[in-house]
Parts: sequence; C-alpha cells; structure tokens
Amino acid sequence: MAIDGPKKGQQGGVKSAPKVTAKPQSSASRGARAVKNSDALRLPAHAGLFPTLSDSKEPQLPKAAQLKHKLGQDDFPPEELNGLSPHLFAEHLMLILANRRKSKSRGLVMKEVAEMLILLGDPARARKVIALMPKVGKIVDIYPLELLDYLLRESPASITGHSWNRFIKNRAEIEANVHKLGDTIELRVPLALKMQSFALKGGGAPGYALAPGPPGVYWLEFGQAGEYSLLFQGQVRRQSFLDTLVVRVAL
Repeated sequence: MAIDGPKKGQQGGVKSAPKVTAKPQSSASRGARAVKNSDALRLPAHAGLFPTLSDSKEPQLPKAAQLKHKLGQDDFPPEELNGLSPHLFAEHLMLILANRRKSKSRGLVMKEVAEMLILLGDPARARKVIALMPKVGKIVDIYPLELLDYLLRESPASITGHSWNRFIKNRAEIEANVHKLGDTIELRVPLALKMQSFALKGGGAPGYALAPGPPGVYWLEFGQAGEYSLLFQGQVRRQSFLDTLVVRVAL
C-alpha cells in the first residue's frame, strides 16, 4: 500500500495548530472587567472585625471604680448610694464629714450625713456603715460616735442594735469631783461589757487616752485642763450601748 508523501509546497511531519490571534479589547471593556474581578475578591464588611476611628471609644472604668472615684463629692448621685458596699458607703461618709466641715457648722454637717443614713431605710445596713466608719477614714473633727448619738436621739428607728444604757457605775463620783491634770480617772463598768469607742462631744483635741485596766475597769487621762462631755460605746455580746459622762480637769 502506497503512502502519499507531501504534496508540492507542503512540509512533512505533524501539522501545526492553526495560529489564533487575540482580538484587541477596548479600554472600556478592560475597565468593566477589572471592576467585576475586584467585586468578586472583596470581603464582606464586619463592624467588629474592622473598626474605624469613629467606632473606637474611650476605655470605660468598671462600675465599682467609677463610684469609688466619686466618693466624698457633693454631687454623688443619691440614687447610687444604695449601690455602694457598706465599706465604700462608710468611706464616702467619712470624706463628707471632713470636706463639708471646712465650710459648714458641725451641727449642719452631722444632720446632712445622718439624713443619708436615714434615707437608706435599712437599719441593719446603717449599723454596718457606722461600725466601719472609724476603720476606713481619718477622724478630722466629727466622730462617728457623735453621728450615732445624733441618730439615736433624732431617728432611733433608722438604726438597729444600739440603745442608751448608763453602764458607768461610778458616774456620780466622777462628775462630783474636779480631777487634777495628769491624774488617772478610774471608770467602773460591768464585767461583761467591752468598751468599743469614746469621743469628745463637740470635738477638740486636748490630748487624752482610754485604756483597759483590771476586769470591769478602764483608765482615763487628759493632757489639758478643761470640762469635757464624753460619749462612750460599750458592747455586751452583740448589743451596743451608749453612755455619757462629764469630766472636769484642773491644773
């Protein structure tokens, strides 16, 4: 069988594929195609994933830290007082006692602070707050015990666990005498009573000390002559009692 060879004018071997010439595109067509490809590659927007400058906010302090920052300020929102822990409430009141005393009388400041406790409407909570006050703040002029005395006299239903009781047994003897400056004054109390605190009514800093003696006895000393009205707080088990005493000290 004869195989025909290449005809005249043709090359032998594998025939080459016909040459394809690309058709030129217009500039408008190229731009449309670029836009289409760009849309296909674009990721969906997500506000949380790609925040912008307008989305960023200043870091916020925790609620407790915000409230602590306002302690002692006159513009502390009254509706937020109930949200304070007893510890922070006590700290707030100690700062108020010190700050307002700079421009107001003792009586007015005591009344304003007492009203904050009365408005709590929670006698047990008020008791916790007053008990914490000497521990969380510095006494500048008004003693927390004076505030307790005010509440018991003006609004006894606003606080629980405290009452008046004349527990100083030798009161008549102490008040009848004029004590020499530097002498130790003996206070006799029930054996079951533990003295919690004492204060000078009306403030002042004459220099004084109260120290426990033998069972049922406390020792009192003054560093300056004068007449002093004192408040004492004693405790028997979980019940707190208040008593008063007037002491005269001469050179």
